[in-house]
Amino acid sequence: MRPPLLNATEREEYKRKQREWHDSHYKAYEPPLLRAGQAESFYRTFEQHVAATLLKDSGFRTENKQLRVLFSCVGCGEGLLFWLTRFPIQEIVGLDLSVEACRLARRVTGGQIDRNWFIQADAESLPFPDESFDLAIVHNGLHHLTDPAAGLRELWRVSRGAVIVIEPADCRLMPLYLKLGIARTREDSGNEVVRFRKEDLLSFLGQDGNVQALYRRYFWYDHSFICDRLLPRLNHSPGQLLTRFMLSAVDYLFFFLRTKSAAVIVKS
Repeated sequence: MRPPLLNATEREEYKRKQREWHDSHYKAYEPPLLRAGQAESFYRTFEQHVAATLLKDSGFRTENKQLRVLFSCVGCGEGLLFWLTRFPIQEIVGLDLSVEACRLARRVTGGQIDRNWFIQADAESLPFPDESFDLAIVHNGLHHLTDPAAGLRELWRVSRGAVIVIEPADCRLMPLYLKLGIARTREDSGNEVVRFRKEDLLSFLGQDGNVQALYRRYFWYDHSFICDRLLPRLNHSPGQLLTRFMLSAVDYLFFFLRTKSAAVIVKS
């Protein structure tokens, strides 16, 4: 599903509203990882687990490497911690249109890595040279852009290894889900929810099968009751195992409700 085309004035106005909304949101938001006694939850990192598995299956090699990674549309930065603790990352750059998001992401990552930089910039026009990162990641960011294709092409341009995309997924039953209220057409920040298929991502890059692209749809439901009330009660070893089992079971049984996706596109 492609977003509606906007003229230059409309694009700038849309970006201004997005920046102001996210500045206000992230200035008041307190990520669970910063709260006393809260640790990384499998439920919160499930999407990164899916992407990391695809990255491993793609043959992307991390052995004996010190990776330089770009995280576009970084948000509050919680997703960064997953990659920092599981991959040999020497330097990471987080980028967001919201300066408050960048400030919060810096707090979240803390002293996890010495070489971490957070930059307020436009994801549709990245301020980096070609192939300046080993890996480029975007999680729930493309569908906020006025031109998701431009955002993905920029990630492709600055990466010399692979691009990871975690975004809402389009599927045949989506019109029914929208009618039933299972999925939303618009988010609180005011943007239309753009959903992607594997074919959309490849078409954005002008590729027709000449690159290796791994893609998986999965079940995901981000709700305050789950994240703020239920998960803290399961935030211990037995609870994490139970969370993993329940989420895997729901993903298997309710395969027709797989409305999120992860993709790994590897450069040759």
